[in-house]
Amino acid sequence: MLQRIIDNPNKSTLLFLTLLVVAIFLVYYPSLFVPFYLDDRESIVTNVSVHSPTLDLLINGPDRMRIIGYFTLWLNYQIGGLEPFGYHFANILFHAINSLLVYFLANQLIRHFCVGANSSVELREQSTRNSLWALAIAAIWALHPLNSQAVTYVVQRLASIVTIFYLLTIIFYIQARKQTNLVKIGAYVLLIIGCLVAGLHAKQNIVGVILFLLVWELLTASFRVKKLLWWLIAGCTFAVLVIAPFIPWFWQALDTFTRDPSADTRPEYFYTQMVVLWDYVLRFIYPFSLQLNIDADLKKTMEPVVGLALLAHVMVLAIGYKYRKTLPLLFIGILLFYTGHAVESFIIPIKDLAFEHRAYISNIGLMIALVAIVRYWFEKSPTRSVQWLVAGFSVVLVIASITTFKRNILWQDPLTFYANEALLSPEHPRANASYGNELMKLQRFAEAEVYIKKGVDFNIAQGKITASSLIAFMNVLYQQEKYQQASHIVMLGLRHIKRPHDRSNLLSSLAYGYIKMGYCDFARGLLNTALKLNPNNKDAKANLAFCNGV
Repeated sequence: MLQRIIDNPNKSTLLFLTLLVVAIFLVYYPSLFVPFYLDDRESIVTNVSVHSPTLDLLINGPDRMRIIGYFTLWLNYQIGGLEPFGYHFANILFHAINSLLVYFLANQLIRHFCVGANSSVELREQSTRNSLWALAIAAIWALHPLNSQAVTYVVQRLASIVTIFYLLTIIFYIQARKQTNLVKIGAYVLLIIGCLVAGLHAKQNIVGVILFLLVWELLTASFRVKKLLWWLIAGCTFAVLVIAPFIPWFWQALDTFTRDPSADTRPEYFYTQMVVLWDYVLRFIYPFSLQLNIDADLKKTMEPVVGLALLAHVMVLAIGYKYRKTLPLLFIGILLFYTGHAVESFIIPIKDLAFEHRAYISNIGLMIALVAIVRYWFEKSPTRSVQWLVAGFSVVLVIASITTFKRNILWQDPLTFYANEALLSPEHPRANASYGNELMKLQRFAEAEVYIKKGVDFNIAQGKITASSLIAFMNVLYQQEKYQQASHIVMLGLRHIKRPHDRSNLLSSLAYGYIKMGYCDFARGLLNTALKLNPNNKDAKANLAFCNGV
């Protein structure tokens, strides 16, 4: 079998890649019938920029920073409206493109670092083996269930799209490194710049690839190139330190630009992410309890578990550095893993502490590192059985495919999906609230109240009270005519929530309760206040019109 592949390498590679694309569409077929979830509603269902027949609102609106990703959503809407099928088909297509790019990147990396053959026959055999190793990396990554969230959850296509530019940047960089002609080098540099610019307008974590390439060069380039890079880094650092005191707003602007306003402090976020990164690794190794809402406890100090996690990261990086010459693929995989997480899982605080789709790029690094170890172990001894190796990879692929397929089936039914989320994350506010909201749709109000209340309680325990969670709690109480209890919820919210828009929504919801109790005069005052805070509050306008008509 292997000899046949060696004799016809091009045909074999084309066949394997075609089968891979087919396998991707098969395991993700159930996702074509998955409805919109959570952020899909704000980004797609109610997003006027996406619904506009022209691109003007998209270009000038709040989504312009990620215009490439939202442009694809706009195209989907123009073609099929709000039918989820087309959006999911596009997501699968983006994932298939990424899987092919992973193959080409892995193949280039292996060829870049492999030892030269002694004859044309050996060269052909080695080239075929390299392609098979690259295919193993691409296939397992493509079908791995941990990547499914970035594919099945429509709005997370931004992670898939930025990965296209991320991978292309590295591929063009490797090609540029091989060139001796300045014109060709310049052409590849322009392609790299184009990918970086496009990636920045898909998702900002593209900057991780710059760090990846910089570290690669600092550790593997010639002494002359290293010296030049260090001088550039030192010069840029010096320039920032010299200029910053003369522009007082610089550090404040930098801080504002590199954080989510509602997120935790940088040290707390860093401590937490040291543990979360190992959670991603464990999910990659054992992907059978995947979830949308991950229970990640905020770590406020350098407690023992944080210290151990940090020490383990340092050890992994030290191992990669030590073996960067004897096992360069291991080093590259480790480097890609950490730089892939550099934006969302380091010192740039984001409100949500953990999401599986954040590991989408970094999982490529994990696969490269793992295959590098297996490849080194296998090729170290010529007596290793190829059949056993192929059988092992086949078993992994089958298990990954079945798990991903079942995961996509689970996404098809929101009630079952959120019930599973609440089961896996019993202390996660959004997991409980989401399940409660689904129960409300089925008019199972008593059950819904239990879960929505749990969501509010967990938010309060974490010091995070949101207007949306309180309003959901009020609505389920209203459905059971518990108006007085609902009014106490609003009083709690108004003491802690300061944003005018949110306070307006809370007051409007409170007024609705008083209208139902027959106190329209009192409700009218609440609604007028709500409209002062937010003149565009549609619910407040509708309730006020009802009161005025009574």
